[in-house]
Formats: sequence, structure tokens, C-alpha cells
Amino acid sequence: MSENSRMSRILKKSAAVLCCLLLGLAVFSCGASSDKTSAGGQGSVQSSAVQEDTLPDQTGDRETGADEKSSEKEAASSAEADPSGNVTAEMPETTGTEEGSSENPEPESSEGPDASESDETAGDEANNGELSYGGPAYMCMRYINDHFPWRVTGNPEVTQEARDACGAWIVKTMGNYGYTPMVQSWNHDNLTDTVNITSYIFRKPGRSGKRIMIGAHYDSRESRGAEDNGSGIGMALETAARFADKDLEYTLDFCFWDGEELRGCAGSYYYMLTCTDPENIALYINLDCLGAGDTMFVYGGQYTEEGVLVQDWGYRLAMETAAELGIDLHTIPPLAEPEFRAPTRTTGSDQKHFASYGIPYIYFEANAWVDANGVEQYPNGSKAYQFNSADPAFAKTEGQINHTEFDDLDVLEAIHPGRIREHLKAFSHVLTEVLLKLDRNGLAFYETDY
Repeated sequence: MSENSRMSRILKKSAAVLCCLLLGLAVFSCGASSDKTSAGGQGSVQSSAVQEDTLPDQTGDRETGADEKSSEKEAASSAEADPSGNVTAEMPETTGTEEGSSENPEPESSEGPDASESDETAGDEANNGELSYGGPAYMCMRYINDHFPWRVTGNPEVTQEARDACGAWIVKTMGNYGYTPMVQSWNHDNLTDTVNITSYIFRKPGRSGKRIMIGAHYDSRESRGAEDNGSGIGMALETAARFADKDLEYTLDFCFWDGEELRGCAGSYYYMLTCTDPENIALYINLDCLGAGDTMFVYGGQYTEEGVLVQDWGYRLAMETAAELGIDLHTIPPLAEPEFRAPTRTTGSDQKHFASYGIPYIYFEANAWVDANGVEQYPNGSKAYQFNSADPAFAKTEGQINHTEFDDLDVLEAIHPGRIREHLKAFSHVLTEVLLKLDRNGLAFYETDY
């Protein structure tokens, strides 16, 4: 960056809200093959950089019983700052659509603030002052909330502009820090129609071919999608920024999945379907809905038919690290639903496809599951994992935040001021220390002796 450009950014900083993240160089090759056909659809892979104006148009019907998530309809639009490496002046607020409307707000520019600029109000400095824990993630979450609401894939009544613009912004943000995207696009059979899915994977090569993958979906339902999943996108970007220049034993892949809200978590499904070397994936870390729920959770592992817990070393490492840091991290409480058995969670988000291949995973999430008396709740007859908060403020949706009008950063901050920042700070600290431990001690130690 030139001195003139740096001065320009500093001058603009007083007139705009900064919010973005940083990232590092990547060349991806999990073995997705060009023009590969499967039972789910057709796909192609590109490993060259993409410009924000070259993303494919996406059309298609939305599945009416989508994978383990209930839908809501609340739209709004506003604009402010930008997280891709540039800062723009504050944009005027626009009026959102009424609840139940099929119209979605137009996305704003894909310019954005720099993730390397940490949010001074977010907490302690990380890594000797490089970035504040959770600060850049929150800044990006704010930008996504204000600029890319309704990032919907596969609803013919909703244009794909916000989803496309958010994808372009992610590519640009990562590119500003030297990462190169692998673009994975395919046509997903969504029961009622075929939907085009576009995911982005960025690689930071390490000293070995063993990979740790960090993933967050960037599509949303008909809402602002701040919590689900602007929070996960922000955390992935912040982590990519933090580790961009570090020399690591393992390779890091940062994945931004499309189509998680569709049947079968489409983007990560296609990735694993076409991956030629799953044996080199040592660990998958899933970042989904990190800020608004009542309690911070971590899940991992799965049970054999004999009831033996296996592939749980990532979960144990996360819990051990949180305890060392004095962070109150929980795992899934005892539930009547047999598919949810502590500490595992092998359904409901993108980690499911990695778990199905026997790949260890860590899944970070803010949620509630149960009320103040420890009784599981089922908002609107859905799964217990949709019960995000016991606060009476969410009584209208029976405790559900995701996929509702409550998934709006301004609304959430008004109900629980500071909670999202606190959760992002804690998750960022744990995630950072987990990755550093894996580098210091070596993957082999955790895979065999831990």
C-alpha cells in the first residue's frame, strides 16, 4: 500500500465506520475436478482470482423444508462502512421492506474497511498487539449486517445480488492480503429446482500437506443475517488475517460456503463429494452463529455403533484451551433428542459432511438449547438447536433468533448490549490458541497421543 493510499485511509477513518478483516495468501487444491458430475448436480472448479463483477448469476427455487432450519422473513437495508481494504464515507440509511414481503434490499458497494484495523473497543490485543480478539470479526459482522442483508440462495422471489455482492467482497478482502480464491461452482438439486452454488476456498500453505480447514457459510435466510452467519464470516476473516504471515507446520484452508441454508448444506457437500484427498484433512473447524445465543458452546467427535466416542481430540483441545484461558465454554446439554449426544453435533451445519468422512471437527456456536430450568425447547416445533435464547425479548419467535427478524445487529445490541462482542472475543481467543498449539506441538501429537 502506498503512503498516499495509507494517508487517504486515515483521513477517511474519521468519517466512516471501519469494519473488516485481514487475510493471507492461498492456493487451494482439495482435488475438486473440473466439470464433475454427481447425483447432486453439475459442477466446475476454478483456481484463478475472481473479480467482484464476474460472479455467476444465481437462480432457482428454495427448498420448502430446508436442512434443519426454519425460515423467517424480515428485510431491511442500510449502509455504512466497508471491510475489503478500503474505507468509504457513511452511506445514507435506506428503508427496509415490511415483514412478509418478498422484496429484498439492494446490496451496497463491495468496498470495505481493513481487517488489520482492530476495533479498539472490542477487547485485549492479540498476538503482541497485532489484532484485538474479536474486534475485526465484529467490524465485519457490522458491515455484513448493513450492506448484505438477505444473502439468499435459491429463492426465485429474492434476487441473488446480496449473496453475490457478499461473495465478491469476501474475495476482494482476502485478495487484499494476498489470498487467491479457488472458486467451486455447481448446480445443486434442491428438489423443486436446480440452484447454482458458489463457494470460495483460500489456502495458506504450510510445511506439510496436512490441512486444517476453517469454514463459515456466507448465505443467509430472509433476514439481515448478522448472527447467521455474519458472525462466522467475520471470525473466519479475522483468523485468516491473524495467520496470514505466520509460518505453520500445517496448511490452513479458509472456506466460505454457499448453500448451507439449502437442503443438505450444499456447498460443503459438493466440496467433500469432489475432494480427492480427504485423508489429508486433519481437522475441520466450523464457525456458525457465534454471537447472540445465551451460552458459548463447542462440539466435536462422534459415536460408533458400539457407543464409543471417537475423533473427539479437537473438541477436547478446545475445552482444555478455554479452561486455561478462563473462558466459560460448554458443550451440548443432555437432551431427549437421540441425534444430539454430548459432546457431538454431527448435523445442522457444514461440519456434518466432514464428520461423515470420519474427519475430526470442532464446532463453535452461541446457543441455548434449554431454558433456565434445563428443559429443552422446540421453537415453532423445530429442533432444540433453534432455541437460541431464553430471554423473554425473543418470545415472539419462541426463543429463536436465527432466520427471524431478530437476526439484525442493531436489534440484538439493543436487547443484549455488548454480548456479541464478548462472545466473539472469547471464541477468537480460544480459536487462536488452538491453532497455535497445533503448530507448536504438531498435529501428530493430537492425532495419536492426545
